[in-house]
Amino acid sequence: MHLRDSVEKQNEYVLNFAKHVIATTDAKTSNLVFSPASINVVLSFLAAKSGGSTADHILSLLQASSTSDLDTVSSMIVTGILADRTASGGPTISVANGADEVVKEVNKWVKNQTRGQITNLLSSVPPETDLIFANALFFHGKWDKEFNPKLTKD
Repeated sequence: MHLRDSVEKQNEYVLNFAKHVIATTDAKTSNLVFSPASINVVLSFLAAKSGGSTADHILSLLQASSTSDLDTVSSMIVTGILADRTASGGPTISVANGADEVVKEVNKWVKNQTRGQITNLLSSVPPETDLIFANALFFHGKWDKEFNPKLTKD
């Protein structure tokens, strides 16, 4: 499969998933920032690390022929789509993926990755937990259409 085909198929799934999330969220009472690119990277990571039937299911879901295809697309996402464009006046997007440390370490790491905006991602971890995969998304950019600040609240 060509890289372009792989990118298109993976994007098709994550964008359909994003549409589902948006359609099932009450836009009048919710503030939603959603990263289909992060979902792609997370699923690719899980496929590569899990192997076996789990990897096969993820490959099928994303319509990819191999974990190598997933790795290539994820690399393009991280270096291209999620690149910091602050210097050129573009948006700042910081994504934090992966962590298997204790709660304090994960929270410290996420706080650093989100520039202090998310300080307490985890409050506890069940003792049977073998791995923590954390994903935090920080977005700061200019709105195309300004919203009425009176419609916001803590």
